[in-house]
Amino acid sequence: MKGFCKGLSVLALVLCAALFGQIWQITDRYPDSVRITDVDAVESRDVSLRLDLPASIETVSRTEKASYSGKWALWGIVPVKSVTVTTDGKPRVRVCGTPFGIKLYTDGVLVVGMTPVDSTLGSINPAAQAGLEIGDRILAIDGQTVTENEQVSQMVTASGGRSMEFTVERGGVSFAAHITPVKSLSDGVYHAGMWVRDSAAGVGMLTFYDPVSGVCAGLGHAICDRDTGIQLSMAGGELVPAAIFDVVRGKAGEAGALCGTFAAGSLGALAGNTDKGIYGLLTTQPEDVGLYEIAAPYEVETGKAQMLCTVDERPAWYEVEITKVNVGDTEKQSMTIRVTDEALLEKTGGILQGMSGSPIIQNGKLIGAVTHVLVNDPAAGYALFAQTMYEEAQTYADTPAETLATSIGGVTVSISPDAA
Repeated sequence: MKGFCKGLSVLALVLCAALFGQIWQITDRYPDSVRITDVDAVESRDVSLRLDLPASIETVSRTEKASYSGKWALWGIVPVKSVTVTTDGKPRVRVCGTPFGIKLYTDGVLVVGMTPVDSTLGSINPAAQAGLEIGDRILAIDGQTVTENEQVSQMVTASGGRSMEFTVERGGVSFAAHITPVKSLSDGVYHAGMWVRDSAAGVGMLTFYDPVSGVCAGLGHAICDRDTGIQLSMAGGELVPAAIFDVVRGKAGEAGALCGTFAAGSLGALAGNTDKGIYGLLTTQPEDVGLYEIAAPYEVETGKAQMLCTVDERPAWYEVEITKVNVGDTEKQSMTIRVTDEALLEKTGGILQGMSGSPIIQNGKLIGAVTHVLVNDPAAGYALFAQTMYEEAQTYADTPAETLATSIGGVTVSISPDAA
């Protein structure tokens, strides 16, 4: 009997030693963090990973940053060591195809026109004489920062005809220009002979948003001044819900348009106005049609695809054809597309202004977004790779929301220039 008990004691010691040996091995050998590429597991909101049994990771739940807290477990049962699991799979985004409104405030004011002033000295244009040109940005007057049309107009009017120093930017280079306003014979007010604009507004299609970072993307191209065609330098802005209320059908030589109106509420802050699209940080989750993997440019092929856009009350799918793929062009003309959907052609004539940003799906993946229409062939246009837009969106992922102008504070956006 004593021998039997002694044998059991030895066995117990051996088992304990083996158990502690396994625990030590897990603690010492297995890392504090691992990276996986199982995107399907992420989508199911569970991660179940087994590495080098007898150790395994317990099933863990997804967090908003796609980072998971788990534990290494002995035989998959006994938790031994904490581990952080992060995912490194192909990106997936929520595809939208819904209209949204853009309110953009420029950095300074943009010179969009020149007009001579009829004065006692004759027809004079003080701004032109000082060297200003259409497309210049006025940043300050007499050392005071300017941000609004009305502010410039008031300062010029109050000048009394004295020389004023304008801080101007052209092509990324700042310089000083001295302008001496003259009194107009028609209204008795001092003018500098130019038109300026401080903001822009428009409606386009929201392409996608990243549910992890909260960054959204749309348009696929920059917002430019409608008179000069110059890309607007952004000081702040807001993204708002919008609705389509009318369609102006396109025809050869004349682009059509979707007519939209801003709706109440806010989607978030405008974070970037780039040649790769409009980007923002969401405060309200927009409507979407589901989660789609983003295709790499080399995965895009000529042939059939589907475009998602809103031309009336709800987003709908329309047939298109990819007629050309430019893998080397990741900024403007990544793809050439043609609308083949008879219902859409009947209603719109093809691609319209306001459809920019409409997502394009091929083989179950998001491949790009509509950017431009060919004016002489409205059924055709260009699109930008979705991967290009996604990579651009990630540059705003860590932008603190409080640094952006998330509210317009009741200010009405002025999309018409003011005289100064």
